[in-house]
Amino acid sequence: MWTFTGVAHMNNTTSQQYIVDEQAFPILIQLLRNHPSIQIKVEVACALACIVLKNDKLQDILQEEEGFKYDDVLYLLHSPDKDICLRAGYAIALFAFNNRYQQYLILESGAITISIFETFLKSDIETEKAMAAFQVQK
Repeated sequence: MWTFTGVAHMNNTTSQQYIVDEQAFPILIQLLRNHPSIQIKVEVACALACIVLKNDKLQDILQEEEGFKYDDVLYLLHSPDKDICLRAGYAIALFAFNNRYQQYLILESGAITISIFETFLKSDIETEKAMAAFQVQK
């Protein structure tokens, strides 16, 4: 299973740039910070992570020009709703995927303890185990 992880998480710089050129960042940041639905917030976090996946230039724009902070997503990891917690972890994992600098910024924003994922790693539900395993891998 793990040999396919890197292949499955490919980016398309042309599509990513087009999305940014169409002014998606300000709208998504607004939703992430202000929408009343936590489900919308976590899906927006996942969308942002996909838009900047393995694209240092766009990650810089998101953070420096749009004011994105990992705190905007990290608090979702502590949701009592397990689906929100798993999706938030997935978003954080995508932001950090193969990017040591982003991993450092996430660490600086607040420690993510393994205890957040223990319940999922011990779950009888295979998809929960798989998602948690992806989120804690190096």
